[in-house]
Amino acid sequence: LARETEAILMDEPLSNLDAKLRVQTRGEIINLHRKLPRTVIYVTHDQTEAMTMGDRIVVMNEGVIQQVGTPEEVYHRPANVFVAGFIGSPPMNFFSCVLEDDGETMTGACGEIRFQLPVSRVTPRMRSAAGQTVIAGIRPEHLFVTKDLAQPHLWEASVKIVEVLGLEQRITFDMAGSECTARIDCTEKFFVGDAIAVQVESSAFHFFDGTTEENISLLA
Repeated sequence: LARETEAILMDEPLSNLDAKLRVQTRGEIINLHRKLPRTVIYVTHDQTEAMTMGDRIVVMNEGVIQQVGTPEEVYHRPANVFVAGFIGSPPMNFFSCVLEDDGETMTGACGEIRFQLPVSRVTPRMRSAAGQTVIAGIRPEHLFVTKDLAQPHLWEASVKIVEVLGLEQRITFDMAGSECTARIDCTEKFFVGDAIAVQVESSAFHFFDGTTEENISLLA
């Protein structure tokens, strides 16, 4: 900063700080970046730092660029399974799924779970993948759980882990052959072993090619 270079390179500068000091120093760096007309390249393994500090994020895996975009783009429009699983805490839930196309509507079949997809979310690549096994992904905030089994739901499960984090709680359970996590508020208390009904926001599903793992559900 003192040398007034045109570009500033930072390689995990906060990795050795304790949690509280890391948050404080992160804020200082953000304020400095806003005041100084400099390009800053910041390397980190901490997705929170990347999402809160970056104007544009380059997600890399083993030295290969997976996606370049704003924090909102890499979160809401992940290019592939790696990006979808790396960005987000807890990460996206994944299932093995078969897409079925009757010429008008498309249905996702993940084990015993079947759900109809909104026509507005169906892409040409999804129709091309009809009948094939793909990877379905949904973020924890788009899964809803309740102990009221009379409510309309797609799946019944048993709670395996409960993590209470103040305003929200994370409920882990098995769904369609995979371990899943839901992020919900704390209005209803859950305990390990509780029987739950799982509701799914089907419009929030992402679908990835079973071979290339590329996102085939992105609209242009």
